[in-house]
Amino acid sequence: MLNSWGEDIDINTTINTLNGVSKSSSSTSINTSTSTNSASTAKNGDTRSSKSSTKSLANSAKLVTKPVSSTSSFFGKFTGGGGGSSNSSNNSHNSSTGTNQASGSGSGSLTTTTTNSSEDTREGNDNLTIQKINASIGSIKGEDIKWDFWKLLRFSNPDKELLKFIRARKWDPNRSSIALTRTTKWKAYDHNVNQIIMDGEYYVFKNEMTGVMQNLTLRKAVILGHDLNDRPVIVVRPKLHSTAQQTHEELEKYVLLVVEELQLFFKEKTTTATLLFDLTGFSLSNMDYTAVKFIITVFEAHYPECLATMIIHNAPWLFTPIWKVVKAWLDPVVAAKVNFSYSLKDLNKFIPTEQLPKYLGGELDYDLDRYTPPDGTYDIHLNDKEKRTILLDQWRVLIAEFIKITKEWILSENQSENKKLWLQKYDLSQKLRAKYIEMDPYLRTRSSYDIDGLLVLE
Repeated sequence: MLNSWGEDIDINTTINTLNGVSKSSSSTSINTSTSTNSASTAKNGDTRSSKSSTKSLANSAKLVTKPVSSTSSFFGKFTGGGGGSSNSSNNSHNSSTGTNQASGSGSGSLTTTTTNSSEDTREGNDNLTIQKINASIGSIKGEDIKWDFWKLLRFSNPDKELLKFIRARKWDPNRSSIALTRTTKWKAYDHNVNQIIMDGEYYVFKNEMTGVMQNLTLRKAVILGHDLNDRPVIVVRPKLHSTAQQTHEELEKYVLLVVEELQLFFKEKTTTATLLFDLTGFSLSNMDYTAVKFIITVFEAHYPECLATMIIHNAPWLFTPIWKVVKAWLDPVVAAKVNFSYSLKDLNKFIPTEQLPKYLGGELDYDLDRYTPPDGTYDIHLNDKEKRTILLDQWRVLIAEFIKITKEWILSENQSENKKLWLQKYDLSQKLRAKYIEMDPYLRTRSSYDIDGLLVLE
């Protein structure tokens, strides 16, 4: 079959390879493609708290307990196991690590007997969770959504990315599982986000996507500079916006292209951004509630914990009633991140003067209105299919090893062994990041940020 990066890939061979390197014990099944929580980001940090959190999440998701028919079906799908939807009352458990059968069950059907009422409640919650997950995934094959998950990660740390969903869902493993599943489907199938970022700005102009072209040319949103915590800043200028400039579909493509380009600016220890809405010159004709609702959906539901701070600068008096409406749509956690500014001094509380463009009183010598569309000239590696295939194979091997070590880490009860395995996981996450960065020129067209030297993956 052909993957979304334009490469021929033998899925069965790849899945078999993963099966071979990631078998767990016959009595225990781990069905997740990554660990779900590595709270510490320092290599030599104390792993006890992250271990405890992961154990808690794993237990709730039936990852490290006797086989049951519940949330584990989701992880079986997610790691390339069973395909299609399943009946939650009689789930088959065919994960990438093989088929586990509880005593007395047949045909892979899993059953468990619980005597504790809290376990019964948890089992009921898990069954409800798997129903919701199956409803959102539908007939999508497990191996397909598994690779979609890894491709959408790009060079992000798997643990940190999942931790964003866990935090956003208040540490509830069932809600986190549902949210992650829906987001993977939303990105990969409903909006084809991977194709949007791989094709990039060049594809927009090559195919004359008029509305998206106009948004890019007007430079309504520009990723420029860093805040006081070295986080990338997006400068948005609503005065340049009009609902008549594009269709809703074109607006969505533009927003997703900008957000996906933003992800490329993230570094290992910097995984959030500052959003600066400059309302200078804003009028009611610029207001687009449909666009605002979509942006809220993007950041709250599908890119959780991506926004560190939102600054609304130079808001005119007419924005007051608008803000009351918009604030009511926001999650209270997100609303608490909003700050209003009216001067350079106010902006300097978040962004240093040298990182602000001159038109805002800063020192950054950058013309926000200048835009040269990429013409493909810099995409010198995209046609090197042989090199791309080699790099993709190496990347898949690292993924398989990461899954294997993650499972061993979750199963381990020895503190010394825990730390040893966690450090191996950390090392593998670094290798995965480095390998993806090496692959990037063979997968993605160069953006205007790459060409201008503003974007350097690291």
